[in-house]
Amino acid sequence: MLDSRDESLTRFVQQSPQTLPLRLENASSLVIAGDTLWGAFDLEAATSSLRALRRWLDEDRRRKVELLIPEDTDRVGATATGLDRRLVDGLVEYERNGQMSVYAADSGRLARAPRMIVIKSEGMDEFWGEMDHTSVLGGPLSGVSHLGRTAPQDSWIHANIGGIRRLDGVLDTFNARIRKIDYRPGDPRDHAQLFEAIVDREVDLHVEDPWCIARPANRERFEALLTTLHRIGVKVGRLNLVWQPGNCPELDARAQSELLSRLLSGKGLYRELRFDPADHRRKHFHDRFIEAVTIDCLSPLEVRYDITSGIDNLMARQKECIVFMTIDRH
Repeated sequence: MLDSRDESLTRFVQQSPQTLPLRLENASSLVIAGDTLWGAFDLEAATSSLRALRRWLDEDRRRKVELLIPEDTDRVGATATGLDRRLVDGLVEYERNGQMSVYAADSGRLARAPRMIVIKSEGMDEFWGEMDHTSVLGGPLSGVSHLGRTAPQDSWIHANIGGIRRLDGVLDTFNARIRKIDYRPGDPRDHAQLFEAIVDREVDLHVEDPWCIARPANRERFEALLTTLHRIGVKVGRLNLVWQPGNCPELDARAQSELLSRLLSGKGLYRELRFDPADHRRKHFHDRFIEAVTIDCLSPLEVRYDITSGIDNLMARQKECIVFMTIDRH
């Protein structure tokens, strides 16, 4: 949110994450604020920002990044996206070595904060923008509309430093719940080990992948996934499938779902299949993941598999794929 000094601000039009290194020249510290830690969805903006931040921090171990979030927002990662998991994997080492920290402030106070503050010896650059559904991990220039330069004693940080407190180990705690499996092209893929947590369990599956059934090869690899799960003893009750029918414009959603149903029919791979096609209103459909929730009489378990490049790459040994596995035991 822009503050009362709006007349001193200039319009900022270069929000591209590729310009972030220019903004950080001669800086010693960086503050990134948002109304939520999680919720990154723009792959290009987030990963470009991640590369720039890592390079900047690696160049000088004295440099610091502070992530500023509301006191009352999710900090454990219940709302984290698959992209958030990849970003934390790339940032957690800097929290561990003291170069990155997470801080909290009252949400009302934070709503009037700059989106990004670049601290330099000659003063501070404050980058302002709307603080509405803005993810800290999504890229510090996201949503920025104005720029102001100020002396330290006139800055937002100086006026609000007393209302900010440090939160220890936020990224590390979240990352500790995640196991990263990195498959290189040609490497053997032990799917029984990957899905070990749900082997011989009965589960409901929720699958989101824009391409998973759009074309014949996608449908074959989706069948291969279900066949693999069946072979290692995973019993699938309800299977809910979200995909993007627009990736196959020559067939509508019903035709695509009917083709998959015929391919899988009679093979005992699930008890119930539900189709949930994403429509054009779902602008940010980038995550590719499988969620398994146990429905048997054993200890409750939820497992999420975030899959870079989707099910196609997971099931194709010649392709690269990274899986971030998160296990929640209740």
